[in-house]
Amino acid sequence: MTRARRGMGAILADEMGLGKTIQVIALLAAPERARIAWMTARSSARRLSMATKQ
Repeated sequence: MTRARRGMGAILADEMGLGKTIQVIALLAAPERARIAWMTARSSARRLSMATKQ
């Protein structure tokens, strides 16, 4: 189980640079990417289902 699901926080620290910024952007973008992947898979399954019924 992830820290976020348990309601826990974390500290993101490293040397100076863009590493933290990139990690935060990826973390924030992950739910949207998962939603898009789910919608794409669902759409593909519908098209396949319709094609096999014909």
